[in-house]
Amino acid sequence: GGLLAGECYHVNVTRTDYGAPQFGLPGDESDLVAGSLIQCTMSPGVSYDYDAGWNLISSPVATGSSPDSSFGDDLPFWQLLSWAPQQHYTTAITTSCAEGHWLLAPEAATVDYHGPNCASPDSPRYCDQRSVHGWQLLGSVYETGVRLDNAWFVVDSEAVNYSDAIDRGWITNTLYGWDGSDYYPTNDIPPGRGCWFATLVDDLTICWFSYAGTPELRPNRESELFALSLDGMMWISLDGTGQTVYLGLADDADAGFDAHYDSPCPPTAPGVVNSLYLASDESARNSLLSRLRTDVRGFEDEVVWTMVLTGNTTSRVNLENSSALSDLGYSLSLHTADGTLQWQLGSDRTVDLQPGEYSIVASRGSHSSPMIPDDYFLSPNYPNPFNPVTTIAFGLPSAGRVRLEVFNLLGQKVVVLVDERMPAGVHEISWHGNNDDGVAVSSGVYFYRLETAGFSQTRKMLLIK
Repeated sequence: GGLLAGECYHVNVTRTDYGAPQFGLPGDESDLVAGSLIQCTMSPGVSYDYDAGWNLISSPVATGSSPDSSFGDDLPFWQLLSWAPQQHYTTAITTSCAEGHWLLAPEAATVDYHGPNCASPDSPRYCDQRSVHGWQLLGSVYETGVRLDNAWFVVDSEAVNYSDAIDRGWITNTLYGWDGSDYYPTNDIPPGRGCWFATLVDDLTICWFSYAGTPELRPNRESELFALSLDGMMWISLDGTGQTVYLGLADDADAGFDAHYDSPCPPTAPGVVNSLYLASDESARNSLLSRLRTDVRGFEDEVVWTMVLTGNTTSRVNLENSSALSDLGYSLSLHTADGTLQWQLGSDRTVDLQPGEYSIVASRGSHSSPMIPDDYFLSPNYPNPFNPVTTIAFGLPSAGRVRLEVFNLLGQKVVVLVDERMPAGVHEISWHGNNDDGVAVSSGVYFYRLETAGFSQTRKMLLIK
C-alpha cells in the first residue's frame, strides 16, 4: 500500500541475521534455502547533488554492474575511482555497498541511484569486514548516513566501541571528508558521501548502526585541538592542493605516535601532484603512521618536526599561527635537510619551497639560539609573484657591511634597499615596488642582489599589477 505509481522499485532480500544482502540483483537466487525466513525492502532510489570536479561519494543502494544505473543517465561523461587494498586508486564502473569512491563530474549534477538497499532501514546494523589494514574509503550504507562514534569494531570475535578500538591500536582517531577543495575531520559519513578512514590491523569488522536524522559536521579529536585551546598549535598548508598539516605541543603528549592526538595523512586527492606531510619514525610499527597530518609533542627544550614536500615543482606553503608557539617562549626556525637555516618563524608567512625535506625546530632555554646562520644565504622573496609589496630575507653568519639592490631586465639599478653595516643574524627587508626616487615601477621581471664580504648572490622576482 506504500508504493507510488510510476516509480521503479527494486527488491532487496536479506536473511534476518541483519548481515550484508545475500542477493539483490534480478535472477540471483543462489543463496535462497528452502524454509529460510527472509525479509524484503523496497526502494524507489535515492538522489544526491554533486559539484563539478572531484567528489568523494557513496551510495546506500547496490547499483549493480551497469553504469547506466548510476551515472550514465545523469552525466555526459564521468570517471569513477575506488581504493584498492594494495593502497592505490583503481578505475571503477559503479559504486559498491559500504565503499567510498571518487567521482569526477564535468559539471554540477544530480545523480540518481537505483537498486536494492545495501541495508534495510529497519535493520539495526550492517557489518563490513576490512581484511587488509591501511587507508579505507568508507561509504554510508543508510540513507540517513552513519556516525563513527556509534559504530562497533570487531577483531577475533572481540567487539569494542570506537574509543576502545583506538586504545587497542586497531584504528586511528580520524575520519576525513572532502568539501571540494580540502579534507575536513568529522565523525560522520553524510548520505551520498564518502570518507577516508585508517585501520591498523587486518581482518577488522566495522558494524554500522542506523539512526534518525541527517549527520552534520561534528568535531573529532583533530578539530578539538583548537577548541580546547591546546598550549601551542600551528598549521602549514599547501596552496591549491587541499593539504594541511598540524603540529603542536601538549602536556600529556609524547614524541611517538599518540593515538588520541596524532593522525596519519590521508592519500592525496586525484590529480594532485605535490603533497605535504609530517614524517614520523613509526614506520617500523606500521607504515601507515610514517606520514602524519597531525603531530603533537610533549614539552621539551627542543622539539623537531620533519616536514616533507613531494612533487616536481616549487610549492607555495603557508605557515600560520606560529606565534602560538612563540608565545610559549619557543624560538622557531625552518631548516633544509642539511641544516641550513631558511626562515626564522614567529609570525604568519607564505614561502615558496622546492620539493624536499625540511625541519621545523622549536627551542627554548639553553637550546634556544639567536638565529645566527652558519653560512650566508639569500632566500627567495615572498610572495612571488607579488603586488604591491614583497619581502626579501637573508642571513649573515657575522657582522659586516651589506648591500642589497634591485635591477631590471636591462641590468639597470632600480633601487638600493640596504647599504650599511649589519649585525649577524637573519634579516628581512620589504620592497614596495618603488625606485630610488619613490616612483612605482612597472610590472615585469626584476633581480635582487646581495653583496657582502666574500659573498654575492642574485635571485629573480616578478611584479604583477
